[in-house]
Amino acid sequence: MKCSSNAKPVSDQRLVDYGDLSSTYYPFTISRNTTSKVSVSVGAGTTSVISTKTINNTMWNHVGVIVLPADNNKFGGTYGYGTTQNILIYLNGENVTDTSTWSSATLQTYKTTSASNDWVTLGKANNISSNYFAGFMDDVRIYDVALTPQELRDIYLNSSNYAKVSLV
Repeated sequence: MKCSSNAKPVSDQRLVDYGDLSSTYYPFTISRNTTSKVSVSVGAGTTSVISTKTINNTMWNHVGVIVLPADNNKFGGTYGYGTTQNILIYLNGENVTDTSTWSSATLQTYKTTSASNDWVTLGKANNISSNYFAGFMDDVRIYDVALTPQELRDIYLNSSNYAKVSLV
């Protein structure tokens, strides 16, 4: 996804919400936090991974998040469950994951099987009228597989010519 904003956030601003945030269907949220860093939350919002760099408010930024399958988890995990170490944040083609924000807390890393719980909302929280993103977004993509870091970099470098069969 590419995003741009001229406003410094005064509260968390949602870029993408996925899942039913009003229940226990393991929501997934990508936000710009109050320090303009990318924040990825999984679950009830209590487990977050933060970027080391900020989103530049005066230019377009390419934000990419990879959620690796649980079998790539450093802590082992069981099928469909991993930790925040399964989350990688990329900003303008560079891995900017703040690994000090990783934890060994268990989280679900696969999507639900219920379409009614697989909500995707762009630019605001999906369960309340708040956390609006004050800016622009373009070329938002959600895949049903984890891209490799090189694939994500290829999208950043040449997004108009990149296609993947599993784009949802």
